[in-house]
Amino acid sequence: MGSDEQELALFPLNVVLFPGMALPLHVFEERYKLMLARCLERGEPFGVVLIREGFEVGEPAEPYAVGTEAEIRRVEHLPEGRLNLVVVGGRRFRCLEHLQVRPYRFARVAWLPEDPGEDTAVATLAAEVRAMADEYIDMAYALANQRRRGIQLDEDPRVLSYQVGALLQIAAHERQALLEESGLGPRLRAELALLRRELRMLQLSLVRRDLYSTGRFSQN
Repeated sequence: MGSDEQELALFPLNVVLFPGMALPLHVFEERYKLMLARCLERGEPFGVVLIREGFEVGEPAEPYAVGTEAEIRRVEHLPEGRLNLVVVGGRRFRCLEHLQVRPYRFARVAWLPEDPGEDTAVATLAAEVRAMADEYIDMAYALANQRRRGIQLDEDPRVLSYQVGALLQIAAHERQALLEESGLGPRLRAELALLRRELRMLQLSLVRRDLYSTGRFSQN
């Protein structure tokens, strides 16, 4: 096994974990209680992978090949061996070989390199994404009739790209495509396109809400 490879326990979920982002988990299935007991005993992370086919509970699900290392930051032990966890995304990886499937998946993985994107074009893209994401957050809170919380968008383009991937309310396969993108520039460009689309949808929803509230538009 190469120096950039490792054996990693996998937790298939209906969620995409991005590097640097936090994810709360409630663990109740016996197979994952067993997996977490092993990880906690050895001080090891595990891998979060999005489910391609199947379900979180029951028979083994078929995951996507690219996932994210989950570093355990907080653990709450509950009755019957259940656990509440908070994990934070670490390195991205690609599964090279599934070594076992039952009782839980265990794979040989290779760590994926990160594009530093240290050029003017990426900086310009990041500024556009940051401004549009800020508008997206404002509009989402406005639609929910809530006061905006203190969400701070990072200045680092790479961190920003993962932050935006996590906050966008998009389909899981679209999040997965952002996670799998190896280039920082292409990921930011994809996020610009998604932000434009989602902003149009939010704007339309706000207009409809205002028309309904004033009685100038009927649902019939």
